[in-house]
Amino acid sequence: MKPITTIGTALALSLLVALPACGEAGNDDQAKTETKTESAPAEKAEAPKEAPKEAPALQVAANQPPAISLVPIAPGGKIPVDEQSEAAKRLDGDPAAIAIGKQLFTAFNCSGCHANGGGGMGPALMDKDWIYGDSMENIAASIREGRPNGMPAFRELVPGDTAYQLAAFIRSLNPDIDKEPAYEQE
Repeated sequence: MKPITTIGTALALSLLVALPACGEAGNDDQAKTETKTESAPAEKAEAPKEAPKEAPALQVAANQPPAISLVPIAPGGKIPVDEQSEAAKRLDGDPAAIAIGKQLFTAFNCSGCHANGGGGMGPALMDKDWIYGDSMENIAASIREGRPNGMPAFRELVPGDTAYQLAAFIRSLNPDIDKEPAYEQE
């Protein structure tokens, strides 16, 4: 019975050492909370040393895609503005943009979901059925913002004209869409 007594004594001693430490951790958290509460008014009282050079709202607006309707519906039954950005107009059907878009399609591993020719486990890019629209703006928005059920957002990875170059290539895969840009049709 001596080994059991030794084990019991060792356990009791370890609990005696551990229990006060647990209580101190709780006290530390409480002390930290009190310190934060006490220092919070002092932080609020300090005035900003220097105003930012550019307002944050302006920085966000510069990075946002153009505010163009992506679907042909609007409140009140009116037809929404159907425009394309200058980049979309310039790159739609442009052979150089299509070639760059093809390289980007491979580099971003778009073929992992859409396959090399534009079909695959992701939506097919070669048929006439486009859930979110086949315009340059619709395709670029899908690339930048992503779509539910699988399409990730590439917003941070496609600066400038990159989304439109990809869109130009994707439109070139689809024989069923109008090759004449929507902004020139009447």
